[in-house]
Amino acid sequence: PNYVKYCDDIVYKNLLHTVGVSIAYISDNMDPENVFPPLFESRLELEIPNLIFIPSLDANDKKGFYQLLHSLVNDILFMSTLIPRLDKEAEQTYEELIHNEADIKEMKQEILLSVDKALEEASQFCRDFERYNYFWLEDREYCMELFLEYGRILDPDEIDMVANKDPAAPKPTPPTIEAFREMIDGYESLHGEIDAISPAQVFNAFFQVDVRPFRQALINIVRKWGNM
Repeated sequence: PNYVKYCDDIVYKNLLHTVGVSIAYISDNMDPENVFPPLFESRLELEIPNLIFIPSLDANDKKGFYQLLHSLVNDILFMSTLIPRLDKEAEQTYEELIHNEADIKEMKQEILLSVDKALEEASQFCRDFERYNYFWLEDREYCMELFLEYGRILDPDEIDMVANKDPAAPKPTPPTIEAFREMIDGYESLHGEIDAISPAQVFNAFFQVDVRPFRQALINIVRKWGNM
């Protein structure tokens, strides 16, 4: 019996080491002080009418990044279930012992908290791009008709006034050549502004967002406005 307990302890300590090394690898890569390259990445894409992340940042999405990380940690802990407890008189399995190890519990909690923080920062970053949503939400042809009739792009309140035949609505004024030039220059300026957006953004040291797919889609849309 003493020999069995001796061997049981060896198996337990090595299982604990195996699980600990794998979880610590993720935890260390999430520590900003270690200055490692980002360990995970999601792509920001424009799927009209929405901006989306691939994989998704929605915590409830089974194929999303949060669930991916959660599954990864659980898979690492699952290693402790692969060997039956040698000491048959022991009350707990290796899995239960390892799950209750203070260091393992602490690292797991730190990982999930880091993920929560990174996803929140990335979501806020995405919301900053909503200022461009006019370009993919508005009807280009309709805006062109308004421009040709009123000499400029009307704001939403003015469009409502025109639709309701409000006496205070803007009066038809054909555009000048200079008005065309100003519009084209404005889109050219926007093209440069969007092109200057950083191709990638890192959050909480370990999570990178690839902005290039969204940036290219937005450039293409703005180019269509300018060409029109």
